[in-house]
Amino acid sequence: MRGRGVLVPAVAACLAVSAHAQVKEIRPYTEKENPNTPVRGHAVVGVSLMPGPGDQEQDRLFLYTPTRQGQVLSVDVTTANGRVQGDALVQLEAGAGRWTELKVPKRFRRADPEGLAVGVQSPHDPSGAFYIAAWGRAPAGPLDEQELWLYVNRGRAPQVFLYWNAEAAQGQACVPATVSSSLRFNTICKVRMRDVRADGKLKLVRRDGGNAQSQDVVLVR
Repeated sequence: MRGRGVLVPAVAACLAVSAHAQVKEIRPYTEKENPNTPVRGHAVVGVSLMPGPGDQEQDRLFLYTPTRQGQVLSVDVTTANGRVQGDALVQLEAGAGRWTELKVPKRFRRADPEGLAVGVQSPHDPSGAFYIAAWGRAPAGPLDEQELWLYVNRGRAPQVFLYWNAEAAQGQACVPATVSSSLRFNTICKVRMRDVRADGKLKLVRRDGGNAQSQDVVLVR
């Protein structure tokens, strides 16, 4: 029995070291309230799986990382009105693992599924691909069973559509976010992961009358 009492803490410590070894923090995550908020022209602000109750208040963020090869990733968190913003810069250690855990200690953040976005990208990736994030916990089931939310600034366009297969016109209209004020984003596009193509390519279309602006959105699959 004395042997078991020593083994359990030892195993727990080993797991903690293993999880920490997945990531090197170049700039640890920090949050600011009421920062200087320059206007940005980004249409897609964040990408994450649909948050559950309380998930966004956790101090953990999980990234879907089918391969880890030393990528440097920027993590940007923002509320719809831009009043709270967080950021980090990390490097993934090479190795296997489909989900990688990041430490995101909250300071001002609150659970707000339609008013809080996180975007994770590699500053060195010319495609601008988004890593799929999951607040608080990695999903228990397969990724294809999850619902993905894209947090979008629709600009002056009254309509936004997301196509998971643009050639076949397969897609749907996005919905306004239920936020009182917005600067960073105001629309949420929802898609089932099983509908996303293997190459992770989506097309976002913002329409204003007869005018349409489209852009490719790439997810890391």
